[in-house]
Amino acid sequence: MPYLKLIKYIRESFGAKIFLLFTCLIVVIHISFTALLVYNQGQLLRQHLIDEGEQLSGLLAYNSRLGVFAENEDLLKYPVGGILQNDEVILVQVFTVDGRELKTEESPAISASKKRPVGLRHMSKETMDMLSASGPAFYSETEGWIEFWAPVTSRVNNAGEEDLLLNRGPTPQKEIVTGFVRTVLTTEILNRNLRELLFKSLTVLGFFIIPAWLITYFMVKGATRPLKRLTGEVKALGAGSSVKKIYAGRDDEIGRLAQAFNGMAESLKKREEEKQIIEEQLRHTRKVEAMGIFAGGIAHDFNNILGAIIGYAELLQKKNNDEEFAGHCVRQILSVADKGEALTKGLLTYTRKRMSFPEAVNLNDLIRNMEEILRRLLKEDMEFTVETAGEDLIVTADPGQIEQVLMNLATNARDAMPDGGTLTIRTRKIRSHELRVESNERPAAADYAEISITDTGTGMDQDTKDKMFDPFFTTKKAGLGTGLGLSIVFGIIKEHKGYLLADSGPGQGTTFSIFLPLRGPEGR
Repeated sequence: MPYLKLIKYIRESFGAKIFLLFTCLIVVIHISFTALLVYNQGQLLRQHLIDEGEQLSGLLAYNSRLGVFAENEDLLKYPVGGILQNDEVILVQVFTVDGRELKTEESPAISASKKRPVGLRHMSKETMDMLSASGPAFYSETEGWIEFWAPVTSRVNNAGEEDLLLNRGPTPQKEIVTGFVRTVLTTEILNRNLRELLFKSLTVLGFFIIPAWLITYFMVKGATRPLKRLTGEVKALGAGSSVKKIYAGRDDEIGRLAQAFNGMAESLKKREEEKQIIEEQLRHTRKVEAMGIFAGGIAHDFNNILGAIIGYAELLQKKNNDEEFAGHCVRQILSVADKGEALTKGLLTYTRKRMSFPEAVNLNDLIRNMEEILRRLLKEDMEFTVETAGEDLIVTADPGQIEQVLMNLATNARDAMPDGGTLTIRTRKIRSHELRVESNERPAAADYAEISITDTGTGMDQDTKDKMFDPFFTTKKAGLGTGLGLSIVFGIIKEHKGYLLADSGPGQGTTFSIFLPLRGPEGR
């Protein structure tokens, strides 16, 4: 949804957060200023309306003296009508001194109002007493209007007989209350003016915030541009790509951050170059070491073979008349030569130079045919069990090489059980997603055939497991193994696009699991 994308963008973008912060700050400042302006203006308009109401009430009371004194409605027509000419006045009433209604006039605008003041037929005694005691006008506020009351007063002379006889002036005049006036002013005009002021202020906000947004946008863009470049370079550095220097063009925190990043990138570049040089030297050293071990192993085995051949040849030379001894020596020479040939074949297999003749092979049949041969390899105190799958397991393989794999693993299992034990060979079908191999290669087939060779021997520790596929590595005594058996097994399985796993522990026996891709329905 667009709103969710916007929220996600704001969360992930530093520039968007700053832009939103500036926008909120501008809006809050403008709204606060507008609220203060509307409040002050409202107070001024309200006070102006009160002053106007007091003046109108006083003027109405003064102009109504004669009409109230005579209790004549016609004499009140013009004073009341003049007051009603004011837009804020919606109701005018004149009362006699005893509180009776004398004259009531309403503004035409009051008829359209849903909420209107009620015209009184008679004043309350509390209101009359308050006006008589207070003298000047007073007002009371109600929702929608302000109500003003004022007394109508007349002045009288208190001239006595003595004043007339002695020809003295009259005593000071005395004001007496002869009636009351009620003037009601609406607050609708005041509220309308405040609403118009608020609308104008918000309109100004709309016009003001657009250039403010533009200014903020360019400010934020300029401030975050180096950060975006820095982020991109950091990602490139994490991905291993080449990193360019960042020029912030400023001497503030962002500029110093860019300089620090440039220094870090340069340092990492130098370290990476040094690391590559060291790794190359290490690879070269390992190659030389491996070649030395490889050459030493070959030289040692061939030296033994040549020593045996030379020894038996010298014996033949010394005892050339003993045909029986000569035949024994020849047989020994041929036996040693066979070992040399086997070693040569092993080397060729290990280096993948030996010819391979793949064909469709049923692993169940191949293992059953080898069962008697494998049984003869074992000692008398060892048990041998074969458990084949209930379905045919057809693979594309060189049968001779698979037989060699089984012979090598069975021989190792025999040597790992000096006190006797059990050797078990099982086959089954397995799906590719069930494979638990550490390989970056994609499985070559959807289904695999698994051959597991399990013994109950001494097992292997972790150090032995890490080195067991290295050429010429062996735990057997001198002369009992070349150290190429498992290396050859690993090479053959790898050449057949299969996998070889070992599960073992000290005193827990060993299980080698071979996984070979099954042929598809079209023979692939």
